[in-house]
Amino acid sequence: MNEKERKKRLVFFDFITHFGGAQCCTVLLLERLKQTEEVHVIDAYGCCTEYMDALAKYNILTHILSPDVKKSYIGYEGKSLKRIWSFIGQIPALLILRHRLIKKILEINPDLIWTNSVKALAFLITGLRLRQYTMAIYAHGWYRKFQVPGFGRWLIKRFVDCVLAVSNPTKAALKSWGVSEDKIHVVFNTIDFDNILEDGSKEPITEVPGIHKGYKILVPGTLLRTKGQHSVVKAAYILKKKGFDFAIWLVGGVSAGDESGYREHLLQQIGANGLQDNVFLLGWRSDVLSLMNLSDVVVLPTHTEGLPRVIQEAMILLRHLLEG
Repeated sequence: MNEKERKKRLVFFDFITHFGGAQCCTVLLLERLKQTEEVHVIDAYGCCTEYMDALAKYNILTHILSPDVKKSYIGYEGKSLKRIWSFIGQIPALLILRHRLIKKILEINPDLIWTNSVKALAFLITGLRLRQYTMAIYAHGWYRKFQVPGFGRWLIKRFVDCVLAVSNPTKAALKSWGVSEDKIHVVFNTIDFDNILEDGSKEPITEVPGIHKGYKILVPGTLLRTKGQHSVVKAAYILKKKGFDFAIWLVGGVSAGDESGYREHLLQQIGANGLQDNVFLLGWRSDVLSLMNLSDVVVLPTHTEGLPRVIQEAMILLRHLLEG
């Protein structure tokens, strides 16, 4: 087989600790690429069961570097001293991880390495022997200047050969802080319409609280301040004061390493405003599409999204409902 006939070898590497919209889009993109190219996934710890299951579903070749690691995150976002101390404690494990990553990538000898995060990009470029490979980053968020640390912006401008932007506004944001336009390529989310419609037609896996309320409002997303769930709780208080009969479902888990207490903050706000019978934290669920079909409204008050997958899914289900 000559060079033109050989399948391209593509490697995706990242530290995946939760399975959200960006990770779902990545898995579907990998599945599409797998049809024509040789696709490998290298995951640092293999600690996200949902992500591992999704890769296995599509028979995507996966390599886990440190499956027995005790702590898969640095944590303490916004608490500099604790975060530095946590990082120092993990240095021995990270050095082992780095050695294994370099060894595995040299073994695969890919045509392209890509990642979704600045953290993984920083880890990749510390391996001098890996800089011989073409590198790309998939910008899933909005990527406005204030949302990307200065070090991250420098890494992207200095070491990345290609930036995949999830939307045209994301492309514009990248350009605004100095990424060369010829590096940026817009790659929209991969959407499986048939799968969305099929899963949306199923019944929820368990009984949902507040199902008999007048209005059902779904807020899907990992519990993070940047996702804006606290804004929904404030809105719920206003709705209740005006006499509306409603249930709000906050669907999403807490990211590994999130010591911010955001979930507890939401629960405190719900209790303080007497919303226990209206606002429910359902945790991570695999039946979000079923809940969408039961809802009257899907809300995502996000501060960071570039092209939210859940909004696209809700639009697909709405269109199907209107056409049906």
